[in-house]
Amino acid sequence: MLDLQTGLLARDGFVVPIRPKTFTLLMHLLHNPNRVISKDELIAAVWERAVVTDDALTQTVRGLRRILGDEGARLQSLPKRGYVFAHEPAKDNGAKPGLDGGHPPPVDLSAPGSASTHAASIHAALLPPADLSRIIGVIYDCTLDPTRWETALSEIAAVMDAESAILSLNDLRRHCVIIHKNVGWGEEGIAERQKHMPEIHARLGEWFATGPPLDEPYVASRRLPPSYLDSSPYVQTCLKPRGIVDILHQFLIYTPTHLSELVISRHLRHGPITHREIGISALLLPHLRRAVTITNVLDARSVERLRLAETLDLLHYGVVLTNSDGRILHANARAERMLDEGRFVTGRNGLLAAATTRASQELARAIRIAARDEAALDGAGLSVRACRRKRGRTCRACPATQWKRPAHQPGARSRGRRLHRCAAAARSGPLERHP
Repeated sequence: MLDLQTGLLARDGFVVPIRPKTFTLLMHLLHNPNRVISKDELIAAVWERAVVTDDALTQTVRGLRRILGDEGARLQSLPKRGYVFAHEPAKDNGAKPGLDGGHPPPVDLSAPGSASTHAASIHAALLPPADLSRIIGVIYDCTLDPTRWETALSEIAAVMDAESAILSLNDLRRHCVIIHKNVGWGEEGIAERQKHMPEIHARLGEWFATGPPLDEPYVASRRLPPSYLDSSPYVQTCLKPRGIVDILHQFLIYTPTHLSELVISRHLRHGPITHREIGISALLLPHLRRAVTITNVLDARSVERLRLAETLDLLHYGVVLTNSDGRILHANARAERMLDEGRFVTGRNGLLAAATTRASQELARAIRIAARDEAALDGAGLSVRACRRKRGRTCRACPATQWKRPAHQPGARSRGRRLHRCAAAARSGPLERHP
């Protein structure tokens, strides 16, 4: 049973999340039943002006068949002609959808003559229109004021009969949560959950390895056997003491290195996650994705910039990151003080320079060489005396290209998979010679 107003599909008594492109494809097929539809027509209807290949259509058709289950066999491929969807439309009763606050009745996708019992299930998953509008409004309020994310999470948790909720960005390499907004967990709970991130990521990794749609949520009670739950350290030491009996993960973003998700926790008094909560999360998912994208609240690039700055600030000597022209991209805390003093290096007009004209010329030349010819330097860099004293401050221009390319670092320009940037380090001591 397909609800045309919400885009929710119910099958076998459960709500099945459906992607926007897949939904659009299904709607076009429903509007053109029992007719051969060419690939070009379907591509135009689903992707409009976007340029896509036939493979994109094939993948979407395959996804639709999987979602429809047994009924997917009614979507037939006709070689060199296109597709045809065998469907018997309901008789028109003359009602005008959308008038007087009404909306189109659900479409029965079951085979003609078979009984359908999905209507009650799909409506049980829906929120009253007023509640849905209110929560969507609260979510988009966060695009104007990111401090309202806790309020939005509280509203989402309440409507899903949940005690807590987390909106997070996870680092899958380091098994940690980089950014999170949460309600109901508290600092102690978040700290305890952090200890179990390797286990959490391992189970989610197994799930993603099966190739599920990103829109499909992960519900612990439906994916993990009781024997695992009884022996899981995460369940036994983190969830169970807090009365949590089930967890729903709704995914916003997934890459091999990062995962963004909404995590809903259900308490013992409300019982495990049901198809109602799955349906609600499917309704809210596109709005959460848009709001998160607009606000950049889970922006991994911002986090990596912050980490880089914090790491450089721990160094006891000044480090200035520049481009090949010597324009300053970043300076750590020690270098900032040196630039402000202006005794050995300066940052006039945003360009790194030494205190004397000759030293500035040598430094600019060293930076250009470091940016252009990493192999010639063998990673050692070029040293330049920053002042006239024989045993004074020196600057070393080093290529930063040995760093793996994090396109998220400030001012980075990619050259293949490496940085196109120089690092000039100023320190006390005599002039150093390098091979």
